[in-house]
Amino acid sequence: MAAESHSGNEPIRSASYSVRELLHGLVLVKFSAEGEVIYFQELVQHQAYGITDEDLREAVRQNLLFAEHHGISHISPDVNRKLWILHTC
Repeated sequence: MAAESHSGNEPIRSASYSVRELLHGLVLVKFSAEGEVIYFQELVQHQAYGITDEDLREAVRQNLLFAEHHGISHISPDVNRKLWILHTC
């Protein structure tokens, strides 16, 4: 499947990603589940994946409801594409 066909909302290798606003700025967060009841959140060093701070800011800019979602945003299609490529190659 071509990387360009993935949106920012599709799981990558059974994990979902979002952008969160913390006290020190925007961070990439990986959400994964074990079974049906235990959920894990992991801060991702986004620079190690070729994702820039500007990529995270752009994801927030594209999410018109960011403030209403308490500082949580979907990742942008561009960030999703970078993650997808890294996890499928």
